[in-house]
Amino acid sequence: MIAGVTHVTMEAGLDAGVAAGRSWGFEPELRDAVALPASFECVGETDHVLPLALLSGPPGIRLEVVDHGGDSGQPSAYAPIPRRSAEAGFAGLSCTVPDTAAEAAFWSGFARARWAGPGPGTVRGTIPSPLPGMDCEFELVPGTRGEGQVHAMNDRGFPSIGVFSTSMERDCARAVRLGAKLRSAAITTTVGGRPLRMALIETPGGAPVELLAAARITGEKETANGLST
Repeated sequence: MIAGVTHVTMEAGLDAGVAAGRSWGFEPELRDAVALPASFECVGETDHVLPLALLSGPPGIRLEVVDHGGDSGQPSAYAPIPRRSAEAGFAGLSCTVPDTAAEAAFWSGFARARWAGPGPGTVRGTIPSPLPGMDCEFELVPGTRGEGQVHAMNDRGFPSIGVFSTSMERDCARAVRLGAKLRSAAITTTVGGRPLRMALIETPGGAPVELLAAARITGEKETANGLST
């Protein structure tokens, strides 16, 4: 089951990204580097170590900053929705897709999204978050990219979001049944000293989504844990 949205990722140098996060009211939580095979993100030809920083703020989605050492030069699928008051952090996310009705149907089946009123044009609703005190506002905006362009994990801006999964393989399979593409099957790596399972899908509208699950390694056995908040 998908427990909900945990964070939005920003592509930037870590110092610049952390400074931007502070200006939005986030505070650094950790800095680390995650080892990834080349096949996972498909942004290079070799395995790589990806510098990252995780920032948190008021109850709600976190901000992850990653530095691939360069970006695709293309605008990303996502944009943060600022809070409507003086509170810090983000209220939710906006996602640009060619078919908002199809994307809304996917998120309804994949992550129990609720919509104020599906129809042509922009669609607004909420997606649960496993983090305390918040549902994530979610807005689907009609728009297209150039012919042949595919969203990449190192798109300029906010290329991907993270969602927490309690059953990685089942959630990946359900996403595919609902029209997503499986970009990368689950791998196990370490972030902040903790083993983490990660998989990557592409929604029907072409937006990258990382599925995340904490993993506990016991000898040769690997199991999913709950999310620490």
